[in-house]
Amino acid sequence: MLTTEFRGYQTRYATSLPPLSTMPAFEQHESFYRLVAKACALDPADRFQTIEELRIQLYGVLRQVVADRRGGGAASQTIPSSLFEAPVVTGDSLGWWELPALRVDEHDPMLGWLQALRELEPQRRDKELASAPEQSAEVLLERARTALYAGRHADVSTSTDALLTQDPWDWRALWVLGIDALARDDTARAQAAFTTVHEQIPGELAPRLALGLTYELAGAADKAEADYLTCLRTDSAYTTAAAFGLARLRSSRGDGRGAITALDLVAPASAAFGRARWLRAELSVHQGGGLPAYDQALRDGDRLDAAPIQRASFRVRVLEQALAEVAANPPPRGTTIGGLAATPRRLRVAMEDAYRGLAALTTEPGERAALVDKANEVRPWSLT
Repeated sequence: MLTTEFRGYQTRYATSLPPLSTMPAFEQHESFYRLVAKACALDPADRFQTIEELRIQLYGVLRQVVADRRGGGAASQTIPSSLFEAPVVTGDSLGWWELPALRVDEHDPMLGWLQALRELEPQRRDKELASAPEQSAEVLLERARTALYAGRHADVSTSTDALLTQDPWDWRALWVLGIDALARDDTARAQAAFTTVHEQIPGELAPRLALGLTYELAGAADKAEADYLTCLRTDSAYTTAAAFGLARLRSSRGDGRGAITALDLVAPASAAFGRARWLRAELSVHQGGGLPAYDQALRDGDRLDAAPIQRASFRVRVLEQALAEVAANPPPRGTTIGGLAATPRRLRVAMEDAYRGLAALTTEPGERAALVDKANEVRPWSLT
């Protein structure tokens, strides 16, 4: 009633919510709908169990709504979750093993016992977990995780089933099952699991990041982009993972500029910043951004975090395209590209050096000879 006109709440919708299509606030902000649906569940056991639980999720939903309405770039603030660790992403891909880890329940009776197992090798730890003095929730979760990383998918199901037997409302079991489904490339089951987790904790971003990845793998690009955008705009801890996700989606549909815009949102403090800059440079060259793009690419190339042979190969490609551009459309006198005069002769000299530099790093004799031949071909003619 406070967010939208709600007719029939005492009659037609006395025990249900109207369809999303008839409620603008619900249709525009799915997390808000999930929050209201859980708060109004017919079975009291399906509702929020404490006012503190409701408060935390309501605040999380509010942040998502405000972020989506504001739009624009990445969030500037990180609000630590009490349920999930922040995602740790160091590259441009996102694997199931990189999704946010569950925070441990500090009140679990076996927490101290579990901490003593951290230094054990996996096989021995697995045996200890099976014979634990008490099969508490954290013990069962650790058994499920150990089985997951060992590829024992049946044991993951056994442990999560035991957890759900103890508490049918423990969404953490579904979170692990969702990750296990991704590990088995079963995006349908992963989507079902992560959707249920999102319904239970609508204010958390971890399920939305997981759904974004699942939709991406399933080819549902629009849904994936919506979840990645919400993550990116809401919490800076999710910016890197979401920005790379957006870049992958946009690049795959040929939107190079959109992918570059997403990569520009990866903060310099991120461990994956170097990778983001490298991909940005690659995209700039690939889409033929003209002399300004080639200029920036050459300036960035030597500073980017990549293997020497990768940087050398990149420099060759940039110079090849820059020379073609200059030959076809001579720029005004004084134009430079990466500190080089934008003239055919100067670029040919630079290309000769680049080919020879790449040849020196190449281990395959045939490729090395071909690069030396190219260096000789591109060398400007002279009388000496």
